[in-house]
Amino acid sequence: MMKYFFIISLNCLLLNVANADNKTLLIKDKNNSGVNERQLKFYLKSQGNEAYKKVLKDKLTVEKVLEQMYLTTAVANEVRASELWKDENSDLRLEVQILVDKFLQLQKVKEIANKPLPDFEKLAKQRFEAHRADYKEPEKIHAGHILINVDRKTTKQQALVEKQLSSKP
Repeated sequence: MMKYFFIISLNCLLLNVANADNKTLLIKDKNNSGVNERQLKFYLKSQGNEAYKKVLKDKLTVEKVLEQMYLTTAVANEVRASELWKDENSDLRLEVQILVDKFLQLQKVKEIANKPLPDFEKLAKQRFEAHRADYKEPEKIHAGHILINVDRKTTKQQALVEKQLSSKP
């Protein structure tokens, strides 16, 4: 992998980071493929604002990050040029597609999570007012009964129960 390296001198590198347009390569190989300013900024911002500020303050750290990004890009470019990548049905292509799908799903979840939540109390009140009848309980009637034998032969207990029932209003 070392044969691909041609790292711009550190002073030029930092000058390019400060003044370059998005297409200027900050680190490149003999094929002029490498890492540009936009890629560097995007990568650093994806690591968080603190990491972004910390890396840009330290020249050696910027160089290490660029080297790491370049290695990743160079290997990816080699794979893309290989027969393995050109085969539309390869496991590699399928695995990459799955990773892309997961990434896109995550981006959609982040987008949804960043939206403000609706005022649920207001929505509940509106629903209640629009469907007030659905929330009204119907009048309830409580009924009770006592079964007694209608046989003409009554016992003392039955007579007592009948007397108590007839005495109540």
